[in-house]
Amino acid sequence: MLGIGFAILAAAGFGFNAASIRRGVLSASSSQGLYYTVLLALPLFFLAALISGQLFEYDAFSTRDIIVLSIAGVVHIFIGRYCNIRAIDAIGANRAGPLVGMSTLVSVIVAVLFLSEEMTWVKVGGILLMMVGPTLVVRGNRKKDRAKRNAPAPTAVTPLTSTTETASPSTLTTTVVGKQLPAMPVVRMREGYFWGVMAAAAWGVGPVLMRSGMGDSGLGILGGMTAYFAPSALLILGLFIPGVFRQTMSIDPSAQKWFLLSTANSFIANVFRFMALSLAPVSVVIPPVRTGVIFAIFFNLAINRRTESFDPMVIVGILVSVTGAIVLVA
Repeated sequence: MLGIGFAILAAAGFGFNAASIRRGVLSASSSQGLYYTVLLALPLFFLAALISGQLFEYDAFSTRDIIVLSIAGVVHIFIGRYCNIRAIDAIGANRAGPLVGMSTLVSVIVAVLFLSEEMTWVKVGGILLMMVGPTLVVRGNRKKDRAKRNAPAPTAVTPLTSTTETASPSTLTTTVVGKQLPAMPVVRMREGYFWGVMAAAAWGVGPVLMRSGMGDSGLGILGGMTAYFAPSALLILGLFIPGVFRQTMSIDPSAQKWFLLSTANSFIANVFRFMALSLAPVSVVIPPVRTGVIFAIFFNLAINRRTESFDPMVIVGILVSVTGAIVLVA
């Protein structure tokens, strides 16, 4: 039960993380988001491991465990997070939720192929539900696009408001009386689907590797710190590539604020997830963690109301996807 409780807390954290990442990428790049949320999280994990005393229990991990956790970090934290940020940037957190949620399907496939788990008709039903979820999201987006095309053109301009709009490949920004406000970004469905599926693949394999590396040690914080070492090392090496350091540091102050908030929130959510995985099997942890996309809806309503899609079909797609994930590992 403690593992499930930690998983639910992680889900709430990941839901808010998706909303804050969405706000950050409105004025910053995906690579900047990756650098901030990964590199700044490592010292937080170190501090948490030191305070909890787990830092002094490293002998509980074998060389093989450390290698597996390092691979998990590269796959899940480096590749998976970058793909997720790109997907959110392209289509928004709500639309990306069902896509990224297909990571559960990947986890089950890995378990069936490599861990000799049985494929049942119940699992087949869960797979079908998870495939329906993203389809509903696409239908909702197409319906909205048709409504925009059929909408009448504006016939009047309000004289009391000075409004200018500038379009970029990723966003549409509205300036009202000198103040820049976030507007609905341009939706890039093909790009979003590609990165969403890539994130699902990485995040489907990641928890299996994490669980394999930690076993039943109960050292979730130490396991998380170990997993963060490898992706942090790769990012630090990347700073030596000409232009990368300057580009990473030249970040919009507003995006920096949201990425810093995301870093702290993601750290807390990951601590709960690693603790859950160190206490319970992947099949028990995944369903409550997947409810993070539902938490994300409410957080997006609070801070991204102007930049997210709340089309009923998108919401139904999210709920169907979560139901499929729960059925799949039931």
